[in-house]
Amino acid sequence: MVRKIKIFFLMLVIIFVGFTHSYSQEKNVVYINIIPVLVSNLNLHYEFALSKKITLLAGVGYMSGLYGITIEDFEMTTTALKIGFGFYPAGEPLRGFYVLPNFIQNNMSVKYKPTSETGSVSWQTISVEFGHRWIWKGGVMFDLSIGMGSVPEVEAKAGDHTEKIVGRTGLTHVGVQFGYAW
Repeated sequence: MVRKIKIFFLMLVIIFVGFTHSYSQEKNVVYINIIPVLVSNLNLHYEFALSKKITLLAGVGYMSGLYGITIEDFEMTTTALKIGFGFYPAGEPLRGFYVLPNFIQNNMSVKYKPTSETGSVSWQTISVEFGHRWIWKGGVMFDLSIGMGSVPEVEAKAGDHTEKIVGRTGLTHVGVQFGYAW
């Protein structure tokens, strides 16, 4: 009788583990951060496993205005290219807690509306994101993250007109990400 109870509980544990963990480890994930989307910024990220603890991230973004804010006489659009390496200390790439140092190349096109003069400016951002990712059966992915880094001060020029973009050090990323893993 005791043996049957042990076998029964062992079977329950195996079934529980089977339902809470996928049988195959995902190696790729594609996702969007919905926080920037709320202020009209589009983004798409792709991350894939290089090893049991390291991933490579590539992302693209498009933003109208300056961080979602329009400046009266200027029309600005920014494209961003992001690359980073994720470190997953638990040894399950793309799942659980991670640290993700990254580099972002920003390219802004500027138009001074009253005269239609144009210009452009580029800058780089270096930051580190900390987060936790969940992947459920069927590949549904949810991720929460926060990042800190440094954004330099730059000047957006269109002809003789200049708009200063204030730099900052500190919070550079807040993420609520949804995606698909395979």
